[in-house]
Parts: sequence; C-alpha cells; structure tokens
Amino acid sequence: MTLLPSLAVAWACLLPSAAPLSEPLVEALQDELEELFALEAGLRSSLGASADELSRELARVATSLDVGDWAAALVPFDSAFRSLHAEGFLERTRELDTQGFEAFDEAWRGLEQDFAELAPRGQLSPPGPALLVALEDSANLRAWRYYASSRGQGTEGGVAAGRYYLGHGYASARLARVLHDLPGRVQAEVPPTPRPAALLEALEEDLSDLFRPPLLTRTQSDLTRCNAALGFARELTRRGAHAAALWQALEVQQAVAVLRSGSQEPGQPGEPGEPREPEVARQLAQRAAQLEDQEGDASIAAALLQQASWALDEAATGQPDGLRRAAAIVGPVWTAHAAALSASPAPEPASSKVTVTLVRWPFT
Repeated sequence: MTLLPSLAVAWACLLPSAAPLSEPLVEALQDELEELFALEAGLRSSLGASADELSRELARVATSLDVGDWAAALVPFDSAFRSLHAEGFLERTRELDTQGFEAFDEAWRGLEQDFAELAPRGQLSPPGPALLVALEDSANLRAWRYYASSRGQGTEGGVAAGRYYLGHGYASARLARVLHDLPGRVQAEVPPTPRPAALLEALEEDLSDLFRPPLLTRTQSDLTRCNAALGFARELTRRGAHAAALWQALEVQQAVAVLRSGSQEPGQPGEPGEPREPEVARQLAQRAAQLEDQEGDASIAAALLQQASWALDEAATGQPDGLRRAAAIVGPVWTAHAAALSASPAPEPASSKVTVTLVRWPFT
C-alpha cells in the first residue's frame, strides 16, 4: 500500500468528522476496500498510467477509515471502485472484440437483468447522510446512461467502444448496490436537501461565458466535460435526486473555478490570478472551524474539506492544479455549498399534467 504524505495524514486527524462514528458502515467499507486491493493486485499489469492514481485513492480510503471518517473515505472509494471494476469487466470480456457485434449485442442484452437487479432503474437512495445518498443516486443514473449508450457505441465505434461504455455502466451499477446496502445509515429524520436550482443556473451562465476565445481554444475538452456534468446534474434534479444534483453541481463549480484561475494573469481586472498556498491553508483552517459549528448532516462539507487538504498535499509535491483545486474548494465551492444550505428547499412544481380529449369528427 502506498502511504499518504504526512500533510494529508495530519489533516485527516485535524478535520472534524462528518458525523458520529458509524462502526457498521466503516467496517463494511473496510471489507469492500480489501476486495478492491485484491482486484487492484490482479489488474496491475493492465492499469497502465492510472495505476499510481488508483493506489493513491485506495491509500486515502484506508487512511480515512483508520480514523473512522467514512465521509472522507467515500469520494476516493467511489472513484477507485468504478475504475477498478470497469477495468475488471473489460479484461473479462476482451474476447468479444474478435467475436463481433452479434456476440457483443447478445452480452449487452443479457446484462440488462443484472443491471436491473444491481441498480433498479429510477430507484432513489433511502434516507441517509447527504454524501452517501448523492453518490448512490449518481451511480444509479450513471449506470443506466452508460448502458443505454453502449449499444450505439458498439454499432458506430466498434465493439471495443461499446465494451468500454458497458463496462463503466456495469461498474456504476455494482457501486450503486454496494452503497445501497451499506449498514449504519442515519436513523433519525434527515432534513430535505436544498435543491441547487440557483447554483445550476449560475453555472450555466458561467459556462456560456467561458465558451469563448481565448479560453475556449485552450480548454475546450474541459469545458465540454463541465457542460456534460451540468446536464447530468439537471437530469438528477428532474429525478428528484437533489443531493446528487448538488454534489455534481459543486464538482462543476470546482472545475470552472480551476479553469478561471489557470487562465488569468494576476492583477487582471475581475479575476483572482494564481492562488497562494499560505492563504489557501488559512482558508482551509477557517472552513474546518466553521464545520465544527455546523449542525446536522455535514457529510458533503467534510468531504469537500478533505479533498481540499489532499489537493494541498499534491501541490506540495509539485503536481499541477493541486493548489488551484484546493483554492476552488475553500473558496467558490464552499460558498456555493453554504448558499445551498441556507436557501429554503424549492416548493414542488405545480403539476403540468394536461388532459386531452380526442373526439373523432364524423365527417373526416
């Protein structure tokens, strides 16, 4: 196992926990983590450039669980689980590339029942901590979006492309089941998650502004991913998965802030320029103190701060964008999350159901 640098370990001990320790949940995640370590060992020769990042994510999960911080563990667990199980699926189905589309199509049809059992279509997470609910509902929708796209990808781009989408969908379906079955969910009544409508509208305006030269010519692929993620958040909102929509919107907010920071010169009017490490560390400490005073479910906030501390750690080792990501989280992302928490949940929209009576005119 790759050990985390000391700064990340220190922050894991200093940051407040998201909720009282839930031993069954932590123990269940530790069991799942052991399976991921075993899967990683078996796939290491095929992981390529992603091997080091996956090792780092698994180490972060282990470190967080060691101190009982399941919220900090969930985000890297989510990422590592999907990556490793997708790669495992691709390894198991590699022969389909030579068997042709008919064999792929048969496998695709045969997996629909597996998807339905692992992640029933449209199923929403039962009540629980907002972060756990968000990741489960995101995994459920992601699974079916990948499944629906995979056959078309296999038709247009070849069997390998179809397998890629199908594998990532299957990994998300398995993740949705694991998260759904985790024990130790909060039993008390969970307050409704604020609906991030205002944040989604603001992000849409931000992206429209960024889709212009000169930034567009340098970061078009990043902006396209942000736009797709925003569409994913809107679809989650339509399904009533508001915690998931909020989490996805906060990830888009982070990406947009990083793009803005990396594209501006210090002192340019209206833009912040490059962040400075002492200031970001000071803000992180302030946010951690604020988290201590937050009542109720703080799982999303705790996960955000842990991500910021890991990003600072990456910046200290010279990894690009680490400081920008940390600054984005303790700045605009934290502000957006606080605004969503303080806003009253939006009322249910009035029903738009219309009854249409068709009358056949006798002379037509």
